[in-house]
Formats: sequence, structure tokens, C-alpha cells
Amino acid sequence: MDKKNFDLTILPAKKENEEVKYKRHIDSRLFNCHNGVLMLIVSPPRTGKSNLLLNLFGNSNFLKEYYDNLYLIGATIKNDPTLKPLTDYYNNCYDYLDDSIIEDIIKYQFSQPEADRSNCAIIIDDAMSMPGFEKRGSALQKLTGNYRHITRGATGGGAVIVSTQKIKSCSTSFRCNCNTIILGKISNREELKIIIDLWADTFGGERCFKNMMKYCWKEKYNFMCLYIDGSIENPEPCVYKSFAEKIYPGKFKPDKDFFNIDNDTIFDNVDKPIENNTLENKDF
Repeated sequence: MDKKNFDLTILPAKKENEEVKYKRHIDSRLFNCHNGVLMLIVSPPRTGKSNLLLNLFGNSNFLKEYYDNLYLIGATIKNDPTLKPLTDYYNNCYDYLDDSIIEDIIKYQFSQPEADRSNCAIIIDDAMSMPGFEKRGSALQKLTGNYRHITRGATGGGAVIVSTQKIKSCSTSFRCNCNTIILGKISNREELKIIIDLWADTFGGERCFKNMMKYCWKEKYNFMCLYIDGSIENPEPCVYKSFAEKIYPGKFKPDKDFFNIDNDTIFDNVDKPIENNTLENKDF
């Protein structure tokens, strides 16, 4: 019997001829929301987290009206004056978290015909205050494990966004599944160690990563944005300072020091409480 070698190249799946028509243009520097987003926002108190959420979903320069439905879940969500424009506009607001809320969202998504299905974003604000967040086997675990299919619509990807004051409030499996991580200024050494251990190797190594943290957090209310799946313009892992300035790959090189990071004191103490939110918001 003659032996025959076959072509064992792994081929991409066939796609339908008609490309998806996304409902609106998104700035190419943002994370790739078309493919679905599992986002973790880690930001201590008084670092501009609520204003960040308001801009992401209420500012037309970001993602305003990209999602058909926006669900906001948080213990104090109804009393947060910064987020009031969002809660008033979308009117899908819950001050508790249990399986029934998530299950209802999932059922609604799959009750729609696939060709006309709406996309959605689910925001869980301040996960530390939500007792059901890390409940093993909960509907939320199902959601975060299958978010791309559940939240996706006919004209755009969906999103699950979890914000927390401390990264330790989220399980290791959840952290590792996230494809977008937004970091406010963090001064707690234990928190910094977890973050460095998780993501530094993806973005140039520990020395490069620490330099980028210092650069992003030099001014108040700025964020370090890690895109594991890349931005809309480029699919490779990248880092942006507050969405606007790409700093990796490019500005920061693994073998070059921008700061003296040899001493043990990496960051200053947490800034004083916020007086005025500084992120520009042209819509709300």
C-alpha cells in the first residue's frame, strides 16, 4: 500500500460571503469591540472610574449607541451621580446581582432571531460589593465563559465589563479570560504584584511593564489600557495610555529604561480625593 502525505495545514473556517455591517464607525485605537469584549477595570477609589464608564458608553467619540442594550448592575449604581445619565438613558439598572438577572438577559438574547439579534453590554460596577459575583457555578460564570456568543448581535459584538477596586476580588480564571484590562493608578504592592505576574510577560516583560505603568500614571486620572487581542487597527497585543496614545509596541522597549525602577518604591501614595472629573465628555 502506497504511503501518501496529506497537507496538514490548519485552514481557517469558511466565512459567509456577506461581511458583517457594523452599525457605526469606531475609532481604530480602541479595543476590538466588534469581536466581543470581556473587560476588567481595576481602579481604586477616587481615580475617575465612574467618569471612565460614562465616557466609554455615553460619549459618541467612544461607544455611545454602539450597543443596543446596556445593563448596569451595582450595589450603589442607582445613587451614583456620575453614572446617572447612563442609568436614566438606558433604564436597565439593578442594585443587586443574582442568577435570575443574568439568566433573563441570556434568555432574551437567544429568544431573538440570529439575523436580527441585538447586541448588549453588561456592566457590573464595583464587583467587591456584589455577594453573588464569585458564586461558583453561577449564571455569571456561564456568561463570562461564553460572552462572545451570548452578547453578540447582528451588527456588532457584545461586552461584559467588570469594575473593581481590587483585583483580588476577581478569581484567577476570570482575570486570565479577560481580553481588555483597564488599570487606574494603583499603589498597593500586593495588587501591583498580581498585575505584573499576570500581564507583564505579554507586554515586554517586567521592566518594560513597570515603566509603562509609571508613564501612564504620572498625571491624575489617566489609565493604562491593555488590549490582549489588540486594537481595531492592529490584532497584536498592545498598550494605550488612556485610549489615545499607543505606547506598546513602539514607545517603550523591553531593553530600555525610561525611569529608575531599581529601588523598591515604585509609586507615590494615592492621590487626594477627586475634585473635578477631567475626562472630556461631549454628550452627557
